Amino acid sequence: MNRTVKGLIVTSLTVGFISLLCVTFANAQEGRGLIIGQVTDPQGAVVPNATVTAVREGTQQKYTAQTNSGGDFSIPYLQPGIYTVLVEAAGFKKALRTAVTVDVAGKVNLNIALDIGSISETVTIQAETALINTADASGGTVIDPERVQNLPLNGRQIYTLLDLTPGVKFTQSTFGPGGFSGTRGWDETNQYSINGVSGLYNQFTLNGAPITQQTSTNTGQWEIAPNVDAVHEFKIMTNTYDAQYGRAGGGTINTIIKNGTKDFHGTAFDFWRNDVLDANTFQLNASKTPRQRHNQHQFGGTLGGPIPKIGKNTFFFLSFEGWREILPNGFVSTTPAVDVRPRADGAVDFRQFFSSQLPLCGGSVTTGCYNPTGTSPRGGIYDPLSCATKNADGTCKTRNRFSYNGVLDVIPPNRISPIGLKILNLYPLPNRGGAGEFSNFTATNPGRYRYNQPLIRIDHNFSEKTRFYGMYAWWSGTEFRSNNGFPGPAMRGDINFRSNKTAILDVTRTFSSTLFGDLRVSYNRTYKTTANGAVAGGLETLTDQDLGLTMPVRQGIINTVSRNWAPSISVSGYDQIIGNSVNQSVEALMYETYEVSPSFSKTMGRHSLHFGAQGMRFHAIPGFILGNPNGSFAFNPDFTRQNPGTQTSGANNDGAGVAALLLGYPTGGSVDFSYDVYEYYHYFGGFLQDDFKLRRNLTLNLGMRWDVELSPHERFNKLNAGFDYTVKSPINDLITFPTLPNGASIVKPINGGFRFSSKDLAPYDTQWNHWQPRVGVAWALNSKTVLRSGWGKFTAVARESVGIRRGPRTLPSPPEILRTVATLRQDISIPEFRIPTVLCCRWVIL
Repeated sequence: MNRTVKGLIVTSLTVGFISLLCVTFANAQEGRGLIIGQVTDPQGAVVPNATVTAVREGTQQKYTAQTNSGGDFSIPYLQPGIYTVLVEAAGFKKALRTAVTVDVAGKVNLNIALDIGSISETVTIQAETALINTADASGGTVIDPERVQNLPLNGRQIYTLLDLTPGVKFTQSTFGPGGFSGTRGWDETNQYSINGVSGLYNQFTLNGAPITQQTSTNTGQWEIAPNVDAVHEFKIMTNTYDAQYGRAGGGTINTIIKNGTKDFHGTAFDFWRNDVLDANTFQLNASKTPRQRHNQHQFGGTLGGPIPKIGKNTFFFLSFEGWREILPNGFVSTTPAVDVRPRADGAVDFRQFFSSQLPLCGGSVTTGCYNPTGTSPRGGIYDPLSCATKNADGTCKTRNRFSYNGVLDVIPPNRISPIGLKILNLYPLPNRGGAGEFSNFTATNPGRYRYNQPLIRIDHNFSEKTRFYGMYAWWSGTEFRSNNGFPGPAMRGDINFRSNKTAILDVTRTFSSTLFGDLRVSYNRTYKTTANGAVAGGLETLTDQDLGLTMPVRQGIINTVSRNWAPSISVSGYDQIIGNSVNQSVEALMYETYEVSPSFSKTMGRHSLHFGAQGMRFHAIPGFILGNPNGSFAFNPDFTRQNPGTQTSGANNDGAGVAALLLGYPTGGSVDFSYDVYEYYHYFGGFLQDDFKLRRNLTLNLGMRWDVELSPHERFNKLNAGFDYTVKSPINDLITFPTLPNGASIVKPINGGFRFSSKDLAPYDTQWNHWQPRVGVAWALNSKTVLRSGWGKFTAVARESVGIRRGPRTLPSPPEILRTVATLRQDISIPEFRIPTVLCCRWVIL
């Protein structure tokens, strides 16, 4: 690269740097380290104008500073690694200090005494012990390269090492069928309590850039776990008194990615696990089903070095990790037996259904038994459209027992609902011979997991004063895991897709021997879909009309989605079927962070100043907001029990949920109506940090930070923004106001309604007074002992349920919704069928 082009690039970067600093206000969280110290002569007098050069092993990158009139120096923005520090001054021998380790976000206090002599002579100082941190009061744990590479990790997910830090506890307690194991690279979580603080208030960064979900109910969750072989080291900062770190009430976890060096280096790995030493599951053993196949491969590698033909100042680093797993997933489920399915004549005989569960009446057995030929103390299927006896008020007390051709507990063919029969046929036939009515179906549907995670980093040194690096990481994965083992549209389970993209650009500039600057721009995007079955996951097709239904989505009553999937079905005693929900979870469907962070470091006498800012813009589409707009129905025995007025008849074991299904009488149902939300908001922060060396062994950390998060916006003003007690309620015109028994009238209209955000009305007021002073002290008693203490005020992001928000909507009258949603048998009137409003739609407003 010629000098003219190089100068143009440097000038452009510098101008852009200063311009962004002027127009952007923000919080630069830094993962690189700092070396500060003092240079003296043999008598302890300070040596001004000494040149201090730190050279990083591997890349031979040089970082240079000069001591001031007090002999103090500061070298910021050092990539974590091992350095050799050379000190030169006229009239003194050179001093060479080897093996100086700079950790993630570490501050090294390096005091060097020069011997009088010729500058052509060099005194090498060998480090007998590692330097301890005597310049920073903050507490935490560095997981260094040796531990990162050598500690055993089941699943090789880097953040499982957080448990090695005092004060950190992994709080995840639910594992298994939901797809969370906690050890894989896609098991995103915020279940880390640091110093007793909820994981909602932690911040994860990658090379200082935010990779944390900042909103919804998973605030504080990391969004990418880099390949272990790509991680240089990371630090868990549990007590941070440095003002550059903000937006965290718990801890800050900063991970640093390796970079290329002047030599080529690489790794390759394949971790393989199979079923040879695995035991069979209890369920499959009980059903005499053999152990299923388990095959897991976690593979990948890294490669780094100089980029050929570009020059000695450009380096690359590549990383890839892949995961492929077939997981044994055995089920013992319950499906309707052959005896509760239609016979050749179309009737359904329930006698075997009760005989297999209850003792038969006869001889001395007269109570607690089932009699298929006469009056039965227990069991039996009763007709909800009949009435055998009545109460004093004329309501039905007991129902008549079903009978067909003189045989009790047989539902006639003309009473079978075509819709109910279609639903019943979605259940597979039992495949466990002799199992009876329940636990009669065995399946071995294997779970399947896969993800890929490529990463690339490019470093380029324009000169010893201007350095740049860019990094891009991406991962995506899929999960398939059945929860019931059923084939076809009946399958329910986890069919998930997750992905994340992270991009970071960073430039560092040395303006003088005492002034350094850095500018970082980053982008992080997470996208997820969470389907709860084969229909929602696109693996099977089943619409409402396939079952003979016309659901509210097809009628236009629910217009938040266009898909016309069949409703999910729950029948008492059997596994639920038909998964028709997408993103009905606590995870965000899409989440983005745009960040810019300029900062400067300045040495002034004994003061090492670090000041800067950070600005972020967040986008969020909550995934759980649409709920289940395609609806659900539930069937229990109530409509087919003898006593319609009380549920205590269930103690008689009468009725059956599958009978209610065959008759077409749901005992419950719902359709979720809610708008999606696309919200965005801004965060700004600024800080000033002063590491003040009172003495060679005593450092005072003084800092001030200010943060503000502005009120969110929604693209179409769907966010709640308060309550208006004077506006006429939207339900007022849907109510018929009765006259009270004393002749008085109810006061109307009913007043009160939610207000919604606009450009003139924010959902909540912005708080501008988040000033956070911080003080720390580090006192080195000797080369092996340091006392640290500190106090600080911190502002964290509060947990926010962003999804349960509604916009204005005109609905049809409640009876219209009830008619279309609440019954499968629209041609039959059921007098005792009292449909509560909750079966219509679920309305939740926060």
